[in-house]
Amino acid sequence: MTSFYKAKRIIENVRGKIEMSKGTRIWDDYINALKLIAQVVFTRSSSFILELIQNVELDRNETETKQILR
Repeated sequence: MTSFYKAKRIIENVRGKIEMSKGTRIWDDYINALKLIAQVVFTRSSSFILELIQNVELDRNETETKQILR
């Protein structure tokens, strides 16, 4: 079994356990934890993408400046 399918099985197993907890107190804790994780991942991903774009723009400007100075 490939690592992709192993990971998929683990995720499906966790999802099943979470869904079985619907209506219990732990369900709210799961939902809150997932919201927090999603918020952190989105924020970090957005920051990474914005920094990558900024680096490309800086590199492009440096390249254009070097060409002008030649």
